[in-house]
Amino acid sequence: MKTYSVTKLPANKAFMIEGDLVPNSTLVNIPDSDKRKHNFISYYVRIVSLEKAIETLSYISTSNPLPVNRGLFIAALADLIKSFDGSDKYSTLSYNKFATYNPQASKELSRFKKLRNTQYMHTSNRMTEAFAFLPVSPEGSSSVLGGVPSVIVDIEELDYVQESSCLIWVINEVRKYAVSEFDRIADYISKDYSCKSREELLAYGIVKAKPAVCE
Repeated sequence: MKTYSVTKLPANKAFMIEGDLVPNSTLVNIPDSDKRKHNFISYYVRIVSLEKAIETLSYISTSNPLPVNRGLFIAALADLIKSFDGSDKYSTLSYNKFATYNPQASKELSRFKKLRNTQYMHTSNRMTEAFAFLPVSPEGSSSVLGGVPSVIVDIEELDYVQESSCLIWVINEVRKYAVSEFDRIADYISKDYSCKSREELLAYGIVKAKPAVCE
């Protein structure tokens, strides 16, 4: 996968792109009429998200407090799963196609998705158990109840250091799949547009990048 070095220039809301470019090249739009454009962009967005997840997991350490490792693990897991689950803006990766691409990694992906859904999204697995109790006073006490009713909650934590290693492997395999799809589309686009004249390509208009903002 060939990429360029991109520097955001907040002062003038622009981007500086450097890399293996012919000097003084003009960056033009891929036309919206090209149906491959949306998936091309989407795959790259997913790749960046997956790389961010791997970086996040790299900070998990035995020297960290448990809540720090837990937070890093959950954040990385969320970035992985959102690459496959619904998005209004970008296309998602296919669970079925990834299962064909790498069956073993797909099984681990399913395990992590179940863990995320049953423990971190909804508390519905055996990692959290709760018991309600009512204290009853011994015979002869002045009150029947020996205290107020309450609940015992027992939460079993993952070994985040060990599980993060497996999660990194899964994310790397998903990234390889996304890169293969991105490269496939990039090859088709390069072949098709290399047959056009410079004038035809310039007619698509210069790229006007819109910087991301917090909402």
